[in-house]
Amino acid sequence: MAKSCELAKTNMKEDVAHLTKILDKLIDGVLKIEESYLNGHPTKQLTNKAHPGFSAIECESLLTLLDARGIFARSC
Repeated sequence: MAKSCELAKTNMKEDVAHLTKILDKLIDGVLKIEESYLNGHPTKQLTNKAHPGFSAIECESLLTLLDARGIFARSC
């Protein structure tokens, strides 16, 4: 356990930077979709979650489409 904590601490800055880059790319792509928006603050967020919204599609329909493509998503 101590070793894994040590490794996590050693790599934390690089890991957060990498995850932030991926999340930013995801959000940029999602916001290119017509009638989409981002819930919450655009930069003050966890690096492992995005919370987009879509005005033009019902939640259950979107979740079914994403699931069929192997993408895990959930609604609040």
